[in-house]
Amino acid sequence: MQEEFPVPSRCTAKELEGILCKKGAEMVISVLKNLPRCLENKREQSKDGVTFAPKLSPVISCVRWEEQTPTQIMQLERAIGASLPLQTLWMGTVVKLLDLWTFLISQTLQVYLCYNCR
Repeated sequence: MQEEFPVPSRCTAKELEGILCKKGAEMVISVLKNLPRCLENKREQSKDGVTFAPKLSPVISCVRWEEQTPTQIMQLERAIGASLPLQTLWMGTVVKLLDLWTFLISQTLQVYLCYNCR
C-alpha cells in the first residue's frame, strides 16, 4: 500500500516523524484488515530513482554563513536540528546554535535568524 502525503510547511523532521508514525500505523491496520485482497494485489516497488541520504555527521551541521541563505539554514535546522545541533565558528571556537527561530519582516520575505548559543 502506498499513499502520497504532503509534508506540512515549516515542519521539522521530529514533527514529521510523529505525523508519519501515526499515518503508517493507520496504513498497517488497513492492510491487516484487508490482507487477502492486499496480497492478491501486491506489487514490488520500483528501484528506479531510489536515493539514500548521507549519514549525519558534525560536518553536515556546520553553518556556512557566506554560502548559505537564511532560508537554507532554517531548512537545515528543521531537517537535522533535533538530532544534531547546528554549529558554527565564532572567534576560532566551535559554537552550537540552539533554539533557532525566524522573524518574517512584512511581505518582503526578509528572514532574520536569531539563536541561543552554547
